[in-house]
Amino acid sequence: MGDFSTEQDILGHLMEVESAASELALEAQQEADKRRAEAKQKAEAEYRTKYEGLIAELESWYKAGKEECDAARGLEYKNYAARLESLPKNVEAFNAFVESVFSGK
Repeated sequence: MGDFSTEQDILGHLMEVESAASELALEAQQEADKRRAEAKQKAEAEYRTKYEGLIAELESWYKAGKEECDAARGLEYKNYAARLESLPKNVEAFNAFVESVFSGK
């Protein structure tokens, strides 16, 4: 009878060890899931920060380049208008041309 009781004690102890091991495995899985979620959040936050910084940098670069191009274009238009103004006007030749076009000559 002592053997049966000892076997029951051993089986009971093994069941307790199994239960404790199962609990430890569950806790370890939960901790791993928690750490994975935290790491994912941290990585996403870092990505967002770097992405927004890059976008701000590109927008600044674009704005500066656009302003430079706009200024150059404005100067080119101004110079073109000044050249047109400086050209001599031959009103008599223009009037003669218009007259020839309308008179058919």
